[in-house]
Amino acid sequence: MSAFKAAFLDIDGVVVLSEPLHVEKITKTAQKYNIYLQQADWDELYGIGDHRVYLALKDRGLPISEDEFIDQTLTYYTENKHRLKVRDGFKAAFNMLQNKGLEIATVSSGVIEQVNANLDAADIRLKTKFNLSATDVVNKGLNTKPAPDAYLEALRMLNAQNGTAITPAQCLVIEDSGSGVKSGHAAGMHTIHWRLEKQDKISDLASSTAYNKAGLIKVLDKLLI
Repeated sequence: MSAFKAAFLDIDGVVVLSEPLHVEKITKTAQKYNIYLQQADWDELYGIGDHRVYLALKDRGLPISEDEFIDQTLTYYTENKHRLKVRDGFKAAFNMLQNKGLEIATVSSGVIEQVNANLDAADIRLKTKFNLSATDVVNKGLNTKPAPDAYLEALRMLNAQNGTAITPAQCLVIEDSGSGVKSGHAAGMHTIHWRLEKQDKISDLASSTAYNKAGLIKVLDKLLI
């Protein structure tokens, strides 16, 4: 039987290929206020969530409130959610985790409305234990990724719901970004860096790495024995 009892999944880039849509929503909102983002900016902004993106853009002169920024980017995202695609390999990995008896929840850096749009695109909203969004994390007074708070809170919630005492070492995390890997690693969980491209920079904090469907299934095969 596997030593792992729970799996916590990031959503953007793991469940759905939503990054192009996130880039568009932020780019178009920033351009309204004459802020033009370069590749170096995206290297900094990738995977950190809308709250931290807002703070970064505010430092660059964004003149609107965080609520206005979230409303504008969310409107663009939801109007274009039909373009979301499930990542190849996700459903196979999800089914594998289910078949091995792991409790599954999602832990996202996105606001709750975007989380729901992504989960609906993958048809898993009702198939997970719960779905923890950045909205939930901030409302609880916790820090979003790359801090470990979100994953530790997910584990606390899981144990409270089930009456269990699962430890961080018994948890798997699947992340696509370096920021997410930092979060899972800091929480003391076995963190798989499922990169989007083979040439992507590998996080030196990842417990395991993969970049495509075959690679992820191979990693899970070894872990879930």
